[in-house]
Amino acid sequence: MIYQLEVFDKWIRKDIHPETLKSIPENELRQYADFAISEKESICNYFRDKAIGKPPVPTTKFIQAHQVGVATLTSVIVDYTKSGRYEFTSVQQSFYFQICLLLNEIIEFIRQHLPEYFDLSLPITYTQAELARSELNQQLQQLMELEQNPILDRVLFRMTTLFVRQFLGEEKQVSYLELTYFKELVSRLRGLLDLDNTANFTYEIHLILFQLNFNFPRYVLYYTYWLDSQLSAIPERAKRLDELSRHLHAIEQIRTKPGFTLFPDLPPLAEQLLTSIKTTYQYLLAEDKPVNHSIVEQISIKSSGHLPKIQLSISVPLLALFLKLFIKAGIIINENKADVFRIIADNFTTLKSEKISYDSLRGKYTNTPPVAFQQLRDILNKMLELLKQF
Repeated sequence: MIYQLEVFDKWIRKDIHPETLKSIPENELRQYADFAISEKESICNYFRDKAIGKPPVPTTKFIQAHQVGVATLTSVIVDYTKSGRYEFTSVQQSFYFQICLLLNEIIEFIRQHLPEYFDLSLPITYTQAELARSELNQQLQQLMELEQNPILDRVLFRMTTLFVRQFLGEEKQVSYLELTYFKELVSRLRGLLDLDNTANFTYEIHLILFQLNFNFPRYVLYYTYWLDSQLSAIPERAKRLDELSRHLHAIEQIRTKPGFTLFPDLPPLAEQLLTSIKTTYQYLLAEDKPVNHSIVEQISIKSSGHLPKIQLSISVPLLALFLKLFIKAGIIINENKADVFRIIADNFTTLKSEKISYDSLRGKYTNTPPVAFQQLRDILNKMLELLKQF
């Protein structure tokens, strides 16, 4: 496979370098832009062929190289215009911006047509960041109407939008995954604008955060304090247990949007909240006053542990590759892959992971490390040898 950005790389670094550009009449820049459009179309056509199966099949590393390449070339152009070393006319500034947009179209084309190879953990380009900031800033301004609502929990709202505001204000570099999360979060919050003033906005925000796996430790602490305040207002112990049970059941029943998590390296929000709530259960059960209440038995069952999990001697990446093979071979035929990922994550363990993360398993399924392929071949060969003995 041939690196497709080589022509663009030389052209940007040499043919439209500021020292060269200043000698080009502005009325001729259109021809340079036409060349860039033609080159962009050529690159997209190449990847279109790969998307429909024309060999050789691309690899994740090959696509990553183009993601990094586009980001690098965009940074080169931004450096031209932002460094202060050169002065440009508005036409020249517009020309450079057009080239950045064309580079961005290449990335978006690859992401749309070859999603299984696209690395969402890589940083977005400068152009994508600028476009996203403009879009999110407008949407966040619309949400300020919510913040003025007297029944809204403003602390909760500010915490919810904290990371979006940091992205807007600090020019913080984010990944494709993070940007997708921010856009979905703001989109869900904008949906609250359609509710009338009698709606429980605080509850609706909590529900959004649960569904998007907003696993920010500070939010877990905030929710726990809020729940404590709700429980302290209930004098009867049995009713407090009922209220805790209701929250526990609600959290266990919520299904998060597949692939969405604020911090992939931290435990899911539901897990963090359930740990905290079950600790509170134990505290209530340890009180001196005994109570003959049916919920006690349910709590004891929930707190005593789970059914034993199936233990595997392979890694999560290798498990994900096995899973992909089973699906491709038609052995697993569930239409909803998210259910398959969730069931495996809940019921299997590996040597290194006592609890398999749903997002980790899904991520390794999409972007499997190359070493896992050789490991799988070795295991399959071993299994074939064992099969001969049957």
